[in-house]
Amino acid sequence: MKHYLVVILIFLASSTVKGQNLIDSSTWQPGTLVPEGFFKIRAVSGEDELVVGTNPFGANATLWKGTKPGTDGGPDGGFRTATVAIDATKTYRIAVWIKKENSLGGTLRCRVYSDNASNESTVLSLEGVVQTNALIEYLDTDMVLDKWYLLVGFIHKSDYTGNGVTGGLYDGETKQMIRKVYRDFKFTPEATSLDISVFAYNVPVGDPSTIFFYGPRIEEVNGSEASIANVLSGESTDPVIGTSLWQANSAGLSYTDGSVKIGTTKPDGDYLFTVNGKMHAKELKVDLDGALAPDYVFYEDYKLKTLVEVQEHINTKGHLPNIPSAATMAQEGMHLKMMNLKLLEKIEELTLYTIDQEKRIAALEAIIKVKN
Repeated sequence: MKHYLVVILIFLASSTVKGQNLIDSSTWQPGTLVPEGFFKIRAVSGEDELVVGTNPFGANATLWKGTKPGTDGGPDGGFRTATVAIDATKTYRIAVWIKKENSLGGTLRCRVYSDNASNESTVLSLEGVVQTNALIEYLDTDMVLDKWYLLVGFIHKSDYTGNGVTGGLYDGETKQMIRKVYRDFKFTPEATSLDISVFAYNVPVGDPSTIFFYGPRIEEVNGSEASIANVLSGESTDPVIGTSLWQANSAGLSYTDGSVKIGTTKPDGDYLFTVNGKMHAKELKVDLDGALAPDYVFYEDYKLKTLVEVQEHINTKGHLPNIPSAATMAQEGMHLKMMNLKLLEKIEELTLYTIDQEKRIAALEAIIKVKN
């Protein structure tokens, strides 16, 4: 049966915890003014909204939409995340999907923030210089309209000694890096937090440029983070329910190891999904998986019992032929697929009995008509 997986996915969709991705964008809901865990880059009316659109993998999803409704300069639509706790001895990767429509006006900016208790920046250039405007990206060259790109940047651990840029801008269709981003950064040893902002900047007045964002991520680079290839393909695996056994991707949630139980911890044989309580669903779909639908009742070689034989079985067994007894169902439960097929079998047998009776009635009526 497939219905167990459908139900558990629905149940857990609202229970997903952040896992490896330190940003929880599940708060993005259409029509929400300011989703939990995020801030508008500027409090300008009409500049930002959450809308339903097509994500980089062709599925409907909530997107952050930014435009320029006003006449001033500076940031023009985008978001800043709430701060997340970090370990300055670790490297972190940020990623976000970006798409522009209508016009390429303005530029794209991605900034990282990390401050100490005195509100002093704890972000350094790779050369060791404190950064108060740490821009991972400040251009959007090589982008074309109506196409998703994945922006990836790195904030390295405090003792990092490298000097090359490792982040890049990736083409969502070819899955290839089309160029490096502007800069990488690293933490000071005192850094304890991190947040990012991504936004359009200096869009010309009256320019119709619209920018969309999807799937922001902050991840510790420790070997368990989703690979860039997986993020690009929609197969990024964010552990949920406190374990890596649950995986999230563009198609939903999946679980492939062991069984799932709700309301009980008792072993339940080879069943993959057990619920100790009521379940509510609009529809269930059950695969036959080799079981036969009872159209065999209508085959010429089907041995349909006579009604006398049915009566004898009822008198002897106390239930219909080929149907479990009440005692058996009370002890073993009722298998819905099997029972539905057996009930359909009985309905088809009843149809044959009714057709036969109709023929007999018609014959008797003909005899009576002749005699009259």
